[in-house]
Amino acid sequence: MAQAGGSSGLAGEEKCDSGIASFSELDILHQIQAGVSELELGGRSPDAASDETWRPIRDPMVDEDGDTILHQAIIHEIPAVAQEIISRDVHKRLLDVQNDFKQTPLHLAVVTEQTTIIVLLLRAGVSLELQDWQGNTPLHLASGQCSLDSLLALTSDAQDKHHAAHDSLARALKIHNYDGHTCLHEAVFACNNDNVKYLLEMGSDINAQDPKSGHTALHFAVELRRPTLVELLAKKNADINASTYSGCTPLHLAVGRGAMDLAVMLLASGADAGLRNMEQDSAFDLAGSNEELNILSTYDDLKIGGQPVF
Repeated sequence: MAQAGGSSGLAGEEKCDSGIASFSELDILHQIQAGVSELELGGRSPDAASDETWRPIRDPMVDEDGDTILHQAIIHEIPAVAQEIISRDVHKRLLDVQNDFKQTPLHLAVVTEQTTIIVLLLRAGVSLELQDWQGNTPLHLASGQCSLDSLLALTSDAQDKHHAAHDSLARALKIHNYDGHTCLHEAVFACNNDNVKYLLEMGSDINAQDPKSGHTALHFAVELRRPTLVELLAKKNADINASTYSGCTPLHLAVGRGAMDLAVMLLASGADAGLRNMEQDSAFDLAGSNEELNILSTYDDLKIGGQPVF
């Protein structure tokens, strides 16, 4: 059984449980020997709907969790077997199969950080946009990792505007998982500045909102109290005064949490301390002490035409 999920703000969450798997390495090797002829001769073409000699994969090559031999080869990190299956799957019968957790082989290649397999799967034509049981695309999973490697592998062909992968990446970057998070949100939860920078370079919407709360990446960075991320997003022209569905700006969140270092950073980037949320509170109203109020007043006064002068 294999499971993978988005970070949703939780660092270090186990992404793949392959300790109890249905196939041993030897089993997989035996299965591939038995399955190669099925892959090559099982049908002339999946496009030939009237061809009764072709049937979708759901046979002994699939275990009780819906994992095919390709899923299992990736879970067990046997790249030679995975590569052999990919190269011999001439009708693409296994490449985009989702197991019972809705994971494709690409999801699992990302979870296990097998970048060579990621690239091979993409070049074989797998989808970057399929979602697992938590609504995560492979791009969501890669965005929440500590390393940039999986993201680089997933986007290796997408930088060419004439490549089909370019349009697929653009669509995948807009997908929200079932928690309402985009890939950029997942990178923020992982506190991975490199992934955040790279996703923005690839075209992620810096102001995309969580449809459940209206939070943007900047709101999440403030809630996580990550000054380097707040600074990065501000410099990348995030909407400093974006409001959640309750009317709270990132400045409301910073002051409400007593994070005055972040409040100063936001004010220096043009945050408006006078904006009110749905409860009619401004950042001034949320200040917990005279000292905090003085900080807000000082920075709010240092503006000309609403723009900071420092």
